[in-house]
Amino acid sequence: MRALRPLVLGCAIALSGFGCGSDDGEDAAAPATEATTSAQSERCTPVSSDFMTPLGNGMNDMEVRARNGQAVESGDHDGIYFVSAELYDGGVEEGTIGTWATTSLGGAEAIWTVDDVSKQYSALRDGTEVADLAMSDDGAQESRDCVAG
Repeated sequence: MRALRPLVLGCAIALSGFGCGSDDGEDAAAPATEATTSAQSERCTPVSSDFMTPLGNGMNDMEVRARNGQAVESGDHDGIYFVSAELYDGGVEEGTIGTWATTSLGGAEAIWTVDDVSKQYSALRDGTEVADLAMSDDGAQESRDCVAG
C-alpha cells in the first residue's frame, strides 16, 4: 500500500492539469494543493495531553492555554523534538503560535522555549541558551507549519 502512494499522488497531480468542473481554475488547483500539504505534513506528530499538560503548567499566566500541539523530530539534534502549539485565552491574539523543544513527547523530560512567543508566555528554561536550539534548526519551523495548517 505504501508503495502505491507515490503513484497515486503522481496521477492526482498529473490529472489536476486537465481541469474538471469550472473554468475558473480553482478545481484544477485543489489536488496539487492537497498533495503539497500532505508531503509537508508527513513529519508532523500530534502531541497528546501527556505533553500538553506540563506545557500548560509552565505558562506564566494560567489563563493562557495551548492547543493543537504538533511535534517534528529534529534532524539537527539527536533525540530532540520541536513542538509548536497555538496559544489562546488570557488576552493572547488569535493565531499566536509558540515553539518549544523536548526530548520526551510524554512530558517526562524538560521542555525548553525556542521562539520569542514561547519565551514571552511560558516560564520554562531558554532552549537557545541551554541546548543551543534555534528556529533555524531542522524541524522547528516545520512544527509551526504543522500547527498553522
